[in-house]
Amino acid sequence: MNDLDFTGERIVPGKSPALLVAEHVARYKFALEYVKKLKVLDLGCGEGYGSNILASSAKSVIGVDLSEEAIGHASENYKAENLKFIVGNVNKLPFEDGEFDAIVCFEVFEHVENPVELLKESHRLLKPKGKLLLSTPNGAVKVSSTPNPFHFKEYTEKEFIDLIRGEFRESSWDILVLGQFLKGKYYSEITVALKNLYLSLKGTYTGGKIETKKVEHEETGTKSKYEYEFLSERVRLAEYIIAIVVGRG
Repeated sequence: MNDLDFTGERIVPGKSPALLVAEHVARYKFALEYVKKLKVLDLGCGEGYGSNILASSAKSVIGVDLSEEAIGHASENYKAENLKFIVGNVNKLPFEDGEFDAIVCFEVFEHVENPVELLKESHRLLKPKGKLLLSTPNGAVKVSSTPNPFHFKEYTEKEFIDLIRGEFRESSWDILVLGQFLKGKYYSEITVALKNLYLSLKGTYTGGKIETKKVEHEETGTKSKYEYEFLSERVRLAEYIIAIVVGRG
């Protein structure tokens, strides 16, 4: 069996920290209502768990990732008649214009050097009434005392939406912006400021080194103790931002 280690670059269920897995899985479960019975492209699918979730609702799903190792793992571990995986660059893909009803691209935006190219390629591949679901960490809310070495840049809500709107014009596309919140955990302006300050100081005192520790998993089967909400209020205070782009046709 093709096995993957958790390096911090992508989620590996069973090896990544439980909270991190729960955050990512919650986004894919949230996307299910948007991809029902549609032809879907999952950009930056990693080891394939998300594409597999989408396939439970979609007509068909193609998962794409640049890593041959990740795609090999996905192909071996997630099998369904309506699911397949290919190696590919998310900025240049071997598909026809307007081939997909929906594109899901979670936690990839910050990993690419030029996200505008990712947006242009997504636009090309979507049908006029297509749907694009994007997520990215909120650059205004720290989640760690040290920068993620796999991220080129973490964007604020305004930066994220301005880049999307630059490609998906208001005259043809509607955009819904949501924040992902751990249920019961809602930051205020002052708590975000204090949290950011604490993590900045912590990073300074540890010399900017990435801290690693073993985290016991809380999941039992497909269940998790972590619950999430996706809200249109206080998006700027969320740790993760979701954009849902829908074509008017």
